[in-house]
Amino acid sequence: GKDDARYSDGIRKALQCAKRHGISNILFLAGSEAAKKLALQMSTDYGIQLHVSKGVAKHVDRYSHLTRAAFEAAVWNDFVAIQQAQYLLLAGRVSGFSGSAASMAFMPVDKVLNKSCETYLVK
Repeated sequence: GKDDARYSDGIRKALQCAKRHGISNILFLAGSEAAKKLALQMSTDYGIQLHVSKGVAKHVDRYSHLTRAAFEAAVWNDFVAIQQAQYLLLAGRVSGFSGSAASMAFMPVDKVLNKSCETYLVK
């Protein structure tokens, strides 16, 4: 559908980048349930084990009214998970959310890759 076309190019490029770097186990985080579903479907074509968060995707900017439990399920668990990652592959636009989490974990800049599979450097 419409959402598939919107997300498929970035997801495909991120999966190809993961394959190129020998990454076979991915936690895919997104503020969109459609993107999470599509990534799960596409990952089988690349032989990649892909996991998605169980919480319903929510963008942090739009949900200030969430209860503590809902905030943890939808947002905070993803933030903490990013801090445990070895790589951050950006499948879409640059996210301050994921970038902040990677930065707080002191992730080396050569492990943060854009959707062209190149090191993403903030200029």
